[in-house]
Amino acid sequence: MRTFLAIELPEQLHPIIRRQQQHLAGRLAIGNSIIRWTPPANVHLTLRFLGETAKEQQRILPHFLDVATQGQPPIALALRNVGCFPNFRSPSIVWAGVTGDLDRLQALYAQVEKAVQSAGFVAEQRAFRPHLTIGRIQRHTERHQLQQVGRVIQAYQQENAQSPLYEAGSQFTVSEITWFSSELRPTGAIYTPIGGFPLAAP
Repeated sequence: MRTFLAIELPEQLHPIIRRQQQHLAGRLAIGNSIIRWTPPANVHLTLRFLGETAKEQQRILPHFLDVATQGQPPIALALRNVGCFPNFRSPSIVWAGVTGDLDRLQALYAQVEKAVQSAGFVAEQRAFRPHLTIGRIQRHTERHQLQQVGRVIQAYQQENAQSPLYEAGSQFTVSEITWFSSELRPTGAIYTPIGGFPLAAP
């Protein structure tokens, strides 16, 4: 079973994310054909992708996550500007960023990383870069189309650089980590919650 750990977003953010996707798609005549937009209900802030999770890991991981969330206070965050990975010249992921108490979010991530390693997962080699994946570029997209997408996203990012939030109502509070299973299908991934781990302030 493929699994990952993430922060779910409140439903109040779904229409904000949808509007942001529509704004970007509106600037790209080709946007809806080469970008697969993530349904807002499926958008989340991934803390740790675990991949294939053995039955023994499924059994012991909840204990370590309970320990990881103890003493972790709720975290105030908000949506902010957009960007893409790996760069504007050849984008593959369109993301929305977050702002707010990023130090506490980083501390929570560190505890989660310690928990998953205790459950037998290999240490994560990449730095934690909190973001929300709101779109994926289709494979085999032509280079000039990739560059066009990158230019549009870069321009939009620069235009909104002075405004940290999309709009009023984009603030949210992180009070729980959710453990998801992920089933890959031709129409897109299906995410199913299989566990929740509330943050418990000291």
